Amino acid sequence: MPTAAKNTSEEGSAAFLEHYFDLINYALHTYDTEPLEKLTSQSCVPCGEGLIDPIWYHADQGHWQVGGTNHLAVTGATLASENEGLVSFNLEVDAQTIYSAPNQIVEESPASNEVITGVAVLKLEGASSSWNVYDINMSIEEH
Repeated sequence: MPTAAKNTSEEGSAAFLEHYFDLINYALHTYDTEPLEKLTSQSCVPCGEGLIDPIWYHADQGHWQVGGTNHLAVTGATLASENEGLVSFNLEVDAQTIYSAPNQIVEESPASNEVITGVAVLKLEGASSSWNVYDINMSIEEH
């Protein structure tokens, strides 16, 4: 984890979320979710059902993904308490295609045309007091 992401300040919470999205991109392209899971609370339903579970499914099916990279821009960070941070962000996602075999498309998603806005709830956890994602809420901002 980057040194800045270990900081328990607002800047540290923002750096942590940037690192977390790097791990999301890593998991999407390698199907290795272990680093992501270590920084994700089991209470984060969108993280599990919307991200980690589908990655496991596609890995179990022998699928692979091309594209789908997330581009995060942190727009703000505040400390709600001494152990909780709120980080707001904008997100753009590249087009993605999931394959089961060469030229056998399982799923396609276009690139995001609208701005995806979100807020991540982070909490300091464990003896090392490292950030963990407890919730992520996202919505598409219509133009």
